[in-house]
Amino acid sequence: MFLEDVDAHFQKAKSAGAKIVEDLHETEYGERQYGAEGLAGHHWLFSRHARDISPDEWGATVSQPAVMTPQLSPMLAVGDGNAAIEFYKAAFGASVLWHLGGGGHAVAGLSVHGAKFFVANESPHHGTRAPAAAGFTTVRIELFVGDPVAVHRRALPRELSSIVR
Repeated sequence: MFLEDVDAHFQKAKSAGAKIVEDLHETEYGERQYGAEGLAGHHWLFSRHARDISPDEWGATVSQPAVMTPQLSPMLAVGDGNAAIEFYKAAFGASVLWHLGGGGHAVAGLSVHGAKFFVANESPHHGTRAPAAAGFTTVRIELFVGDPVAVHRRALPRELSSIVR
């Protein structure tokens, strides 16, 4: 995870008793970073870019430079994030890429045949409302598929209106 001030974050985590698995240091490729273990045993790496170093300066070989393709990722605010996730999985064959939840709140990244989008419980405090609360559709999303009739038949028996309230 990239942070603006990794040094302060490290000090705060260490003083709070976090299990540090990699001390704060600068890597040979120009990142200032440290590692910590989360409550579930996952290892988290926190870093910031410290300086530009050419890969050939530290012995790396780049066969093909990485190219990031720009993409749009729509966020769908819904009344029940977990129910929406199940709907998209059942109706459109969505895959869950990641899922954060707790206390009845859910935020998840999903993909339908490579088309990525987010689903989250509405959060009026942050300016997002589900369609039922807003009184209109809050996000428009289009799904382009090879066989729209088959997808429509699969989705038709599902009750989307009860999920997006």
